[in-house]
Amino acid sequence: MSGFDDFLDTKHHASMRIASKRAAAGRTPTYTMRLRIRVGHRFNSDATKIKATFRGRRITILSRDQEKPLKESEWIVLLATRFKTADAAADYGLILQKSLSIGAAIGNIPIDIGADNLATGSWSAHVKEALAKEGTFLADDVHGLTVYSDTVTAITIFFSAELSASINPDRVLELAEMVGAKAKKIDKRCEAAALLMNAALLTSHPAAIIVLGISAIELLAEGERWTQAQLGWIRDLSVRVASSDGLTVEEKEELAKAVSNLNFGVAEKNRRLIKDLGLDSIIPRWTALYRGRSKLVHGLGHIPYNQLVSLASDARELTKAIFDAYVARQLGIRLPL
Repeated sequence: MSGFDDFLDTKHHASMRIASKRAAAGRTPTYTMRLRIRVGHRFNSDATKIKATFRGRRITILSRDQEKPLKESEWIVLLATRFKTADAAADYGLILQKSLSIGAAIGNIPIDIGADNLATGSWSAHVKEALAKEGTFLADDVHGLTVYSDTVTAITIFFSAELSASINPDRVLELAEMVGAKAKKIDKRCEAAALLMNAALLTSHPAAIIVLGISAIELLAEGERWTQAQLGWIRDLSVRVASSDGLTVEEKEELAKAVSNLNFGVAEKNRRLIKDLGLDSIIPRWTALYRGRSKLVHGLGHIPYNQLVSLASDARELTKAIFDAYVARQLGIRLPL
């Protein structure tokens, strides 16, 4: 969600230009949160829009093309209105966005939440100003989160694509609500890892599934550090190097640098995390998967496609088990099966 301050500042200016005119006429401006996502499985609803609740506030879920039923839509829009400030709308939208991402990763539901909040359809200031004179606010078609004023008529113009499959929208919101209730406990690593897990779910190529899934776990494990006992041993080793009689000054300097830079390797961090999460039983399978990923990524040998498919299946199962356990620890809850 980098650059969100700039994003919010832009939306402030865009909406406030028109909202200020209405406020001058005695109407207090309120704000709409709009979140556009891409779903790997379409929602199994014949309706063009449905109502739901997230964190105690009513939201509307509709197709990006409002004339289409949800079951025919790859692109879905979630709307919540009547926020008193743009900041409140943006804060709510961010929690919804990351809760959908993490909940979808838990539920094996492929979703692209538009983490960078970028407009895929953007119109010039001249066009927007011309429409503003007619009382209409032309909103950029943002993939992700955007905020604009409720006090104006807002329209979005877009271009579309197609996909197929289905999922119950209630299931998506149920998982998001579970995460959203304790969203403040979620760390940045978990948010970023969820994006990688979602990307792995959205792709079909086994090599991409392997690489993206393992990258998500490596990201979660990045926070693992040497224990105090290990740090003590490293300090003792530094003292031994400095006091050794059998080394030249140059050799001592070289060893001192090597000792001070002892790295807690990525593979070891992964194993530490897996053990800390109580998943010791999967370590042999994880080791085999990781060895296969290294062979694939570093060009250490050819992997037949049928073996890639098998590795991808293991990657989906094992990375989900680790990710789920990490989320459960963060939230302090037991995840539904």
